[in-house]
Amino acid sequence: MSKVEAPDQVLDLLAKILSQMGLNVIIGNLQPDGFNLSLQLIVFAHQSHNGLVTKNHANTIISLDEILPSPNILRPNEATYCEFLPQALEKLCSLPQLNYSSGIIAPLNVQQKNSHLLCVVANGLTADDVPLITAYVHLASITLENLLLRQEAESQKTVAQTLQEVSRIVSRSLELDIVLSLILEQLAHVIPYSSAAILLESDNLLKIEAGRGFEQDEDI
Repeated sequence: MSKVEAPDQVLDLLAKILSQMGLNVIIGNLQPDGFNLSLQLIVFAHQSHNGLVTKNHANTIISLDEILPSPNILRPNEATYCEFLPQALEKLCSLPQLNYSSGIIAPLNVQQKNSHLLCVVANGLTADDVPLITAYVHLASITLENLLLRQEAESQKTVAQTLQEVSRIVSRSLELDIVLSLILEQLAHVIPYSSAAILLESDNLLKIEAGRGFEQDEDI
């Protein structure tokens, strides 16, 4: 897959590749509860020449019981041929001029958990098409995992750089108000915030020593 910078780009690219092969594609996020799917995008094969990604169903929540023939088919990065699609999934896939009864379903496994669900449907799909879909699912899962690892590494690098800067600030100044204000400034590079304050305990009371992001007359 070409270079991507965000998980959504990986999924968009996967959907476009498959749709250009004449397959209609549905991709959704598997919810943490393990029982629901949040639809992310739907791409119909007849639109693929325009590179069009259809997102009219984005954020629609569907119970997995409605769209999976059996919960046991969700094996990590393994595609499964379904001779008869469940009715809820068939309605999502169907175009007025076409009727689909079969498809291939596969979960994308990232960091040892199923994160997304891919479903491809087309007239003429058979169990012989499973290895090809499995190969693309593996590729997409590896790309997603590498992307997340890269983001985590970049985040850790930012934290390390921020800690070094805080250490430099503390060693450079002995004025507490200046040090705390600069620490709040550096903290924004690690944890984006709209406002923040540092409170110090004195005689069982908390006293605000530094604040950032508040209006001048706003109570903090």
